[in-house]
Amino acid sequence: MTTPDTSLAAYRLYARGLAAALRGEGSPTSAGYAALTADNELQPWTEAALTHWSTGEGPWHVHHLAIAHHARAYDLEAAGESKTAAQHWRKALEHWAALHRDDRFWDGLREHLETVSGAPLPDGLLDGVRARLPEYLLAPHVTLATRYRLTDPDRARRHAECIRLSTLPEAAVTRARDQFGADTVAGLGQAIKEARFTDTIRALLSWFAIDPTSTRLARALLLVTRRWCEGQSRAPEWTVTVGPTLARVHAALTSLDLPATHGIAADLRPELARHYYWLGLEALRRGVSKPDLALGYFRRGLLLDPDLTESLEYQHTRRLLARAAIDQIGQRLADEGGANLNPRPTARGGQLAVMAEVGDTVLDELHFTEQFTVLVWSLNIADPPVGELAAARRRWRVLRAHPEAPPDMRLFFLQLDALLAARGC
Repeated sequence: MTTPDTSLAAYRLYARGLAAALRGEGSPTSAGYAALTADNELQPWTEAALTHWSTGEGPWHVHHLAIAHHARAYDLEAAGESKTAAQHWRKALEHWAALHRDDRFWDGLREHLETVSGAPLPDGLLDGVRARLPEYLLAPHVTLATRYRLTDPDRARRHAECIRLSTLPEAAVTRARDQFGADTVAGLGQAIKEARFTDTIRALLSWFAIDPTSTRLARALLLVTRRWCEGQSRAPEWTVTVGPTLARVHAALTSLDLPATHGIAADLRPELARHYYWLGLEALRRGVSKPDLALGYFRRGLLLDPDLTESLEYQHTRRLLARAAIDQIGQRLADEGGANLNPRPTARGGQLAVMAEVGDTVLDELHFTEQFTVLVWSLNIADPPVGELAAARRRWRVLRAHPEAPPDMRLFFLQLDALLAARGC
């Protein structure tokens, strides 16, 4: 059995054969190569050559187009025309991806090189080139995205998009994207241990800004932000410290289409639920409370992770949801003139829905005045359904026995119960 010649001289011979193939010697695309000549010099691309190869078919035409678009992209990038270059980068990657999948191209290349060299190719040579091609094609975009991440984020984002939107094998695309922020993600545990939260969050935000659909970066960002919030939550004025950064993280994460629960990866939901908890708590504790926001955040967290309250740190989520509902009622009463209880149409059934959502157990934990406020509001909803009034009557009876209920309100409770009974409850 003859051992393939894998010496440097042999590889140079095959390289000369490849160069001959690219020049089109003996190829039906020689007219295209002639179109690459300008001012008696061979150019990597010309408009005439692009036009010629765009009108043909077959893997060799695709190959020439890939090279031409790649060369044009490099020229434009070097000239500072990154936006225009991005169009050619994407076209080049599209053509290269088509070639990578096309067995006809690789079979034809093998045949041509063996014809030119007069010897069979070493075993595995072309297979190795084909396997590594996606990595080689994506590497410049990783480099340029990393280089411009801080100084020109838009330019960096365009290169990250070239990687993400390419049709090269998914595994290669994932490996390339995983290089973004790899050192920061790998060192996350140590950064948390050393309480380097602000610097770590800032770094992750800069990476996430150029690859804003990366669940890997999102998970890291959520984790370090949560750990920071957990450590700061008992400190005075923690909302002043954490609030602005929490808002920036949330704004960045909107690129993951957060409202679409079904679209969020299962392993991301628990972290995201905790993120919404901290948003809700911050909305309640800030200088000017935003109970509407808090209510929505707590609901969102419980929707993403129904088991959220089983964690010690988050066991009071439902009670906080009820607290937000109480604050929301108080705010609406103030807006509408205090004693003039004429709720907005959008409030119809809203607080009774909250009662059903948080459950009797949570309502039982609330102070008498808090429960009283919820129920007073429920009675002033215009024409509430009978079923909702029945629920309210049941809650009034529970509230009547509350240990904090003032003795002089006994007559009020009895009259109210009679009124609800008269309304068919």
